Amino acid sequence: MAEVAIIAAVQKIGVALGGQMVKELSSLLSEELALLAELPSRISRIEIELQMMQGFLSQLDMSKLKNPAHEAWIRHVRKQAYTVEDIMDEYVSVVSQQVSGLGGYWKKIGKGPQTLVALHGIAAQLKEIEANLAHLSQMKDRWIQSTSDDRPGSISSDASESQLFYEEEELVGTEEIRRALSDLLDSSEPHLSVITVRGIGGVGKTALVNNVYQAKKLEFDFVSWVSVSQSYRFDKIIRDLIRDINKNVQNHDEMDDIALTRRMRELLSDKKFLIVLDDVWAPAEFLHLLNALRGNNRGLGSRIIITSRIDDVAQLATDDRYRLTIEPLGADPAFLLFCRKAFWKTESRECPSELEECARAIVAECEGLPLAIASMGLFLSSKEQTVPEWTQISKQLDWEWDNNPSLTRTKCVLNISYKALPRYLKNCFLYCSIFPEDYLLSRKKLTRLWIAEGLVEERGPNKTLEEVAESYLKELVGRSMLQLVKKNHFGRVKKFRMHDLVRDLAISLSRKECFHQVYTGGENVRIYHDARRLSLLSCSDTDDKSGIDLPRLRSLIAFDTKMPPSLLLSSVSSKSRYLAVLDLTGLPIETLPDSIGDLFNLRYLGLRCCSNVKSLPKSIGKLSYLQTLDLFGTGIRKLPACIVKCNKLRHLYAIQEIDTSWELFIHGLGVEAPGDVWKLKDLQTFEAVEANGELVGKLARLSQLRTLWIYKLQRTHCAKLCESLSQMNLLSYLFLFARDEHEILELDNLNIASPTLHRLVLKGRLSNGTFNSPLFNGQNNRTLQYINLSWCQLTQLEENQDLIRVLSKLPNLKELILQNVYVGEQDLQFPAGGFALLECLTLRTMPKIAQLRIEGGAMTSLKRLELDGLQGLQGSPAGIESLQSLKELHLYDVNCCEEIRRRFAGTGRTIPRIYS
Repeated sequence: MAEVAIIAAVQKIGVALGGQMVKELSSLLSEELALLAELPSRISRIEIELQMMQGFLSQLDMSKLKNPAHEAWIRHVRKQAYTVEDIMDEYVSVVSQQVSGLGGYWKKIGKGPQTLVALHGIAAQLKEIEANLAHLSQMKDRWIQSTSDDRPGSISSDASESQLFYEEEELVGTEEIRRALSDLLDSSEPHLSVITVRGIGGVGKTALVNNVYQAKKLEFDFVSWVSVSQSYRFDKIIRDLIRDINKNVQNHDEMDDIALTRRMRELLSDKKFLIVLDDVWAPAEFLHLLNALRGNNRGLGSRIIITSRIDDVAQLATDDRYRLTIEPLGADPAFLLFCRKAFWKTESRECPSELEECARAIVAECEGLPLAIASMGLFLSSKEQTVPEWTQISKQLDWEWDNNPSLTRTKCVLNISYKALPRYLKNCFLYCSIFPEDYLLSRKKLTRLWIAEGLVEERGPNKTLEEVAESYLKELVGRSMLQLVKKNHFGRVKKFRMHDLVRDLAISLSRKECFHQVYTGGENVRIYHDARRLSLLSCSDTDDKSGIDLPRLRSLIAFDTKMPPSLLLSSVSSKSRYLAVLDLTGLPIETLPDSIGDLFNLRYLGLRCCSNVKSLPKSIGKLSYLQTLDLFGTGIRKLPACIVKCNKLRHLYAIQEIDTSWELFIHGLGVEAPGDVWKLKDLQTFEAVEANGELVGKLARLSQLRTLWIYKLQRTHCAKLCESLSQMNLLSYLFLFARDEHEILELDNLNIASPTLHRLVLKGRLSNGTFNSPLFNGQNNRTLQYINLSWCQLTQLEENQDLIRVLSKLPNLKELILQNVYVGEQDLQFPAGGFALLECLTLRTMPKIAQLRIEGGAMTSLKRLELDGLQGLQGSPAGIESLQSLKELHLYDVNCCEEIRRRFAGTGRTIPRIYS
């Protein structure tokens, strides 16, 4: 539908109408500029019209979308909404760039004829848009039947699953979780317990629960299956349950919610019941129902089972034992299920050997979703079972998914999850499908792309856009729309991916919404003139990119690093004036065209790993909206002075890596920054800058900094640096690197004012008083969770200065890396009760460490221990067998593997996995 386009347009209108800009504009325009003076009110009327259209579209029944009149009307609405989005970007740019102090410019407006012409053009376009929207509204009433009586269907989204899977023999690969669910129903726990079963749409939640439900229902006095879904109505569900309990109950149709709840409790007070709430979408729905189901106070062992796709709902289980998760099927059970469906006509239900290779390829496309696997199996059971026939279907699988009724129900199940997304998440979800199949997505990159595109809404003065974007991401993961792959040390989402079938759905929706296009190259694939976002996954040398004319393009992301980019880059920078995102990561480009500065709307410029790029054009200073500049891995060693004109810059990455292992002292280089870099008041990330006296003295002026990397620090810089850092209230990540291995960093007064400092990296020789500084006082500093110290050249200190003893008192430290820290022979002792939350410990390149001692009660949470380059270690670490939580032990250049094995074997406990 056109809802995606309308959402984007309304968001941009909010920017255009926000803040003081409109007040100043309205008050300062003279009467003779009537068309311009009416701009804010006209924009407001357009916003209201679009919001009403969005409400209408959100209520449309899916079956009506095949109506040609609906499709034509939606297509025209989408076109108008996208045009509004473009105009709003241009309007905001013209006003904000010309207003100096939001008033000075308008007082001299007669001196700016070009701006007047631009504003008149915008006003004329908006006047035409308003008329077109009014006409579309009239057309809707004239040609399209009203949908005011339409209501969302009440059938559970997983209903099709239970039709496909009912026989136990077809519930393959779920034996363990079925047994767990059955055991929970058999449990002697007397109190009412809540069991949750979570999984992505199509994974078989309903089918599995239904199987156990049918097997166990005779053991309960009362059972009921409630399909909650998105059409949830408390009063209807309670009335249906009351009828199920006692069909003779009368006069409850007129009861209000309170009376219904009281009646429900009375009827359940002496019953052991089992109630399944299938397809719950929000915790509030369950809590409302639970209040009515608490009538069982006699300890009869009643159970409530909830199925859901949403993590927040799964958290409502009684405790962790009652929280079950269904994962997609592995390769073998998936193939077994497919065969039982595809070859149901044969007694053996086995795949012919000549079809097995093709069959396994088709099953792999289903990504372990039982609903998709069974649908595909049944679909192929009606086809000619020959290698040519199946090979042809495999090649055009995307087309089959979209066009065969027996397969589209799989996407319909997944589409329900999309339709249930809040408005602010829909475009963010579609944006994820820009990336290639199985691409490992990064939290930082994706959230910054969302922000650059204007997809993230402000939520009050105390939350940054980055924090809001991260909450969006967590919500998409919680709704099973994205799969979590990795968390960082602090429990935040770090890496994730899109399930292939979910990605296929997103691409299909994006194609219909004209949201983005994925270009894979070739003669039969063309780039559409009105493409708004374009991801280049593959381009051949024969592809004609010179004639690309994409006037509405907002994002261009290139993934094919072999693509010759020069013609494309020059074409885009001259013709795609609304471009907000330009990501050329890894492309073999040498220079950026000077015309890059004409992209007035550019918010994100990615040149990561473009190693041949040595400098930025001076026109970069014209990018007044630029938020993210990624120069990581380029050859740029000095930032141009004009960079300070990019006064909305939030994230600057400029590290040139030399040694990714960090074994060399000089592992990377930063950039030289202009003297007035402190003018970048919005800067949150600076990775990395080379130190100088003026810079370290004025760092505190960059008051929004969260992440700071500084290279080439000298002893003479340290006093000013410590003073500046003591005034920086928002720092979370701090990385300090000395100029060389001989430079001593005097950090005795290091004290970070920020209450959110989580990550600290120090590389270089440290003064003796460093670990007496306020930063390492465990009573004051309760935020540090990650510390990496290297090349410190420490000698054995007094006991109150001993590094290990000092660090052991930091109460929330979770990961510690010590590399090449000590000089001379040393014994390291980890004190009893120390490092209570430490999960990962790495000791690397310290060949003169002779003894490691772990006292009882030390590092009780340690899961991973790495010893690398400790050639002088005399025997296994004393007390290592006391590390009860240890799961992984990595040993390199250490001659005590067998002795460690014997130590653990002597305890009778499971030996940690040892890597060597």
